[in-house]
Amino acid sequence: MTNYLRDKGFAYEYIDSSFRLLLKWKYFTLRKFLAVERSHRKLRPKNGLRKTKSLRNQMSGPAVIIGNGPSSNELLKIDLQQFKMRHTLFCMNFFYSSELAKSLTPDYLFICDSPFWRKDCSEYRDLVNEKQRLGNFMIVQPDNFEDFGSKTLTLKIRKNPLTSFSRNISITSSFAGMPNYTAFYMIATALYLGYSPIYIIGHDFNHYKFMHLDSNGVKLLPHHFYTENPAPWAGRNTVSRILNANLQQINALKLFADKEVFTVGTEPPHDILPFVPLDKFVNF
Repeated sequence: MTNYLRDKGFAYEYIDSSFRLLLKWKYFTLRKFLAVERSHRKLRPKNGLRKTKSLRNQMSGPAVIIGNGPSSNELLKIDLQQFKMRHTLFCMNFFYSSELAKSLTPDYLFICDSPFWRKDCSEYRDLVNEKQRLGNFMIVQPDNFEDFGSKTLTLKIRKNPLTSFSRNISITSSFAGMPNYTAFYMIATALYLGYSPIYIIGHDFNHYKFMHLDSNGVKLLPHHFYTENPAPWAGRNTVSRILNANLQQINALKLFADKEVFTVGTEPPHDILPFVPLDKFVNF
């Protein structure tokens, strides 16, 4: 029973046909949650979420979530100055390694994955800190890490969800039912702060286009909108798991189905949330 707990790929499974496997996956999710929660609790500062809680429903107007998918580059085709004036921008991760960063400054930059605090990411961290000094954007990060940038321009969130156990989309509680992906926390944070409607671009769910199969197995090739080095994704080492990682996220978008949340692009990436073509969106 413990072998699959060491199997990183099991975290990305979308169990939809076997009651036995579903129970195992639920058990895995609960065990992992409890282990991570114990670890995070030791690192969380007291009242680290106070600023975030004080801002609940204090904002308004439309917000755009710029995800990692290649369709985000479609924004390079529009008038970005007008675009920025009309919307609050939520960006993530290696945004400052993209062409878009030459023309856009985010209002919120989400840095949520542990590798960003490693020494090999220090150069990017220095870049983000310099950009923050110039642009005064807010960095949003988990409350179990030290401040990535300016303390006064940092919002802390709780990011250790109990995936699939609830329909909660809270960013200040560990009992959220979302998948543990930064893009989902961007949407939830925008809603928590009061922004509406929310438009998502670059959440493409198209890993099937970037799979490379050879005699050594399957590899997920670079599939982001910024420059990246090809590297294997831990646990996503079969076609089934790569596709299931997308299916899990698509299914979880139902958590936002009763909100004003839309996807934007040149073609619909799924049928869960309403779709707005990019050419119509820029004229709103």
